[in-house]
Amino acid sequence: MMKAFTLILFLIISNGLVAQPFDLRLRTKKKQELEYSITTSLAITQFVDGVQSLTKMEIKNEISLEVKNIRNDKIEITSRYKKLSLDLEFEESAMSINSESTDERDTFSKILSQLVDKPFQLSISEKGEILEFSGLSKIIDGAFTDYKELPQAKIDQLKGQLNKAFGEEALKGNIQSFITIFPSNPVNEKDTWRIETSFNDGMSASIESDFILEDVRKNQAKIISTGIIESLDKEKYFELNGNYFKYNLVGTTDSDIVLDPETGQVIEAITHQDISGDSFLKPNDHIDEDVTISIEISNKTVITRLN
Repeated sequence: MMKAFTLILFLIISNGLVAQPFDLRLRTKKKQELEYSITTSLAITQFVDGVQSLTKMEIKNEISLEVKNIRNDKIEITSRYKKLSLDLEFEESAMSINSESTDERDTFSKILSQLVDKPFQLSISEKGEILEFSGLSKIIDGAFTDYKELPQAKIDQLKGQLNKAFGEEALKGNIQSFITIFPSNPVNEKDTWRIETSFNDGMSASIESDFILEDVRKNQAKIISTGIIESLDKEKYFELNGNYFKYNLVGTTDSDIVLDPETGQVIEAITHQDISGDSFLKPNDHIDEDVTISIEISNKTVITRLN
């Protein structure tokens, strides 16, 4: 009898010690506000006819994501930029703009400040799929309303830079990097899964990433991912500052992500990307044939929860 009781007790305790799989997904509450800082450091090296040029860029923003409604699997969010800055460094010049600048002569920073505290809309699923994204392009267009005295060419150039740094495709890519990460089924530590995404930020590319639930301790789970980036639509030309380019690029990406396993809300995410290949400038009024530009791109993005 004692042996039978001991066996039953052992089975009960053993069953309790078996690790339960984690159902990782984004769990939020209505009116909850999430605040994040996003910093991207980017270096672009280009080679044209053997001549090298280097462009460095640092893009910083703070953003709030306020949950307005939850309908079944759809989380409706109102987003706002809280702070923005952009630093550009070229071979022989540099430019720095900041939404918090108080210099009345700094026209470009004043334009950037027009993007702050303006609401735009975002809808995502609990599994991190971006379902809808709207309103940000209109905000960027409206930022130039009071600056009609600027030459149109300058407006087009700056608008292109702002869209590339803070526009819908750029922000969508950043949000995907720390939201579109969840497995379709519950997982245990060391389980793996694969997710395919794409972006269209001045060029079209796919990202195929493999994720692993590396570790779960107390209120933190660590996810590691590695992936392959490759150009899509390699014969399609994309407009950039009045010129048209097509791309044939490949690269790698890796991420370390720390999140709350109960809510799926990211605490910190660090992503590295290295991309290389060729771009091809389409003939125009100034050139008669394609110009091949070899490109090497390296970037690091750090995303940190602020509240």
